Amino acid sequence: MDTYNKLQREAKIAEATYTVLIEQVKAQSMATGYRPNNAEVYEYASPSISPSAPKRELIVATFAILGLFVGAALSLLLARRRGVYFSKNSLITGAQARLTASVRTLLPLRNKSLNDINTILVKKPRSALRDMAVEINKSAATQVVVTSSRAKLTGNDVARALANYMQSDTVKVAMIDFSSRAKKLDFDDERLSIGSFVVTESAGHISILRPDGDLEAMELLSHRGFWGNIQSLNAKFDLVFLCADGTDAISLLSALEGQKIFHITIARTKKTKSAILMHMRSLLPIQGLLYD
Repeated sequence: MDTYNKLQREAKIAEATYTVLIEQVKAQSMATGYRPNNAEVYEYASPSISPSAPKRELIVATFAILGLFVGAALSLLLARRRGVYFSKNSLITGAQARLTASVRTLLPLRNKSLNDINTILVKKPRSALRDMAVEINKSAATQVVVTSSRAKLTGNDVARALANYMQSDTVKVAMIDFSSRAKKLDFDDERLSIGSFVVTESAGHISILRPDGDLEAMELLSHRGFWGNIQSLNAKFDLVFLCADGTDAISLLSALEGQKIFHITIARTKKTKSAILMHMRSLLPIQGLLYD
């Protein structure tokens, strides 16, 4: 019984001590500005569907725009370094030609003989050749130079196609390939000589010429009478096509600089150097452009 009474006294003492301590804490809290929280909870918080951070959409959009600007800058630097035309519009602008056309429809005529080209054109004429022929006739030029710079078609390919398209009973055409890579055609002892040239191939009213003897066509450019020899062909032919590719084209155009001659060039995006095209244009204005 004494033990029980002792425990009750200790419990009451502890309770009184707790009450005093609580009152002291409240008094100190009130002195520091504490106010009881009377807020009521109407709805408990729920987890967000998307995190507030990091904001992925903003990050993706920022890096996409940054990548676009960096890519454009690198493309411009690459284009400047390579010195080529990366779009057809820039190529056409650089050539400043009166007439432009795609070379794609002429690709089946590549490396074909005169007879094969004629057969193909009879079955399916090409609008690009028609438009070029119209411009040549309008210019009243009797000489046409066809150049090519790193394109899919050579000047020889296009000259052969145009010669086939423009030949007729009243229009006789001659063609001379000045490219150093030109295929050497064999001819027999009964070859037909025309001035300083001989006929190595003929079909219809088209004659493929090369210099008489072992002289390369390109070597004729250094001869004093080069332009006179070309003009002398007008006595027998109504049109004379001259063609060359790459650096040979620059040499040929240099020899023809200042002459009244219709200039057609074949160029290719991402391949043709802008400096080469500008040089060609400065030597002889480009009236017709075939691009790829």
